[in-house]
Amino acid sequence: MNALVPPPPPSQVHAPLAALRATVTLLVLAHHALLAYHPYAPPVGPSLLALPFWRAFPVVDAERWSGATLIVGVNDSFFMSLMFLLAGLFAWPSLLRKGPWRHTRERWLRIGLPLAISLLVLAPLSYVPSYLQTGATWSLSGFWAQWSALDAWPSGPAWFLAVLLVFDLGALAVFVVAGSLARRRAQTPRPQLARLLASPARIALILIAASAAAYVPLAMHYGAGHWTAWGPLTFQTSRAAHYAVYFFLGLALGATGAQQSTLAAGGPLAQRWRSLLALAMIALVASFAATIRALSVGGVDARWNLLASLAFVVVCAALCLAMTALFLRFVAGRGRTWTSLARSAYGMYLLHYPIVSWLQYGLLGAALAGWTKAALVFGGAVALSWLLTLLPRRAARW
Repeated sequence: MNALVPPPPPSQVHAPLAALRATVTLLVLAHHALLAYHPYAPPVGPSLLALPFWRAFPVVDAERWSGATLIVGVNDSFFMSLMFLLAGLFAWPSLLRKGPWRHTRERWLRIGLPLAISLLVLAPLSYVPSYLQTGATWSLSGFWAQWSALDAWPSGPAWFLAVLLVFDLGALAVFVVAGSLARRRAQTPRPQLARLLASPARIALILIAASAAAYVPLAMHYGAGHWTAWGPLTFQTSRAAHYAVYFFLGLALGATGAQQSTLAAGGPLAQRWRSLLALAMIALVASFAATIRALSVGGVDARWNLLASLAFVVVCAALCLAMTALFLRFVAGRGRTWTSLARSAYGMYLLHYPIVSWLQYGLLGAALAGWTKAALVFGGAVALSWLLTLLPRRAARW
């Protein structure tokens, strides 16, 4: 397997991409902090069993902020896709460095154990404010009666971990098959894949074409907002295959050593940051226009739904690549703050959701503007989740 590309030494972690992953995590925190103040946040139901919207909006405040519409809309266009792309990109070097079975064991511990804790502890804790906002008087038995009667176990942001575990099994299969083929041929695998992915334009075209094939049919059939639940595994139905495209393209980039070539700081992708950013802005405007038009006719016009779906595909690819190019070009990702944030990003993702929902609930009666509350929730969630992630490391040093 080492014939594909030698793994970089552990000391040579790709700092700009680690900083990008940490920044996307902050966008996740901002996204969830803003939802309570979104102008189109749904009404609070009389119980957890009445309306399902609380699963995405654990707390809904009477104070709203119009700016949340733009930020949430932009975030939703790309940030989880970029998370899967980066997860795939980092997976291949880990497989090379640790071997398939050690990598898989560690991934199940690093992802599977936190997933179980998130489902059993953090998710219910995150949604207690939803229960309280229905007007119910708190009692564990009352909360559990409604929670256990739900058609699916709400997972909150932990859905990402469940899907990532499934994709990691796919990455393991690809790695083992690639190694078997390389041994049979007794030669380095042909470099066609590396040449194909050496061009940012080709990467963009592959992303757009593959994700269009993966996303558009499902979005047209199920709708963009439909979710599927299989036990604790929940995912946006139309985006399941789309996320797989991003993860496995990241895996392919990692396998071809793109971090030392196409994705190098100052490399081909970084040099295209202007054109990618321009494409992203144009595609974003087109996406918003098509989506607004589709919603204005009640979502029944297939032509506008198709245009909105295609626009999403383009804007997602453009924003993911533009963000990556900007970080490769302008962000070194070094220094104490970046290093600490990059190391803490995963823990912050795991821990932030109950912090966000309880801060939102605590601010319900505060005489503050919606944007002020959102800023307080975001700042508090960043500070507390970062601190809680750092504490075990500090305690271990003592």
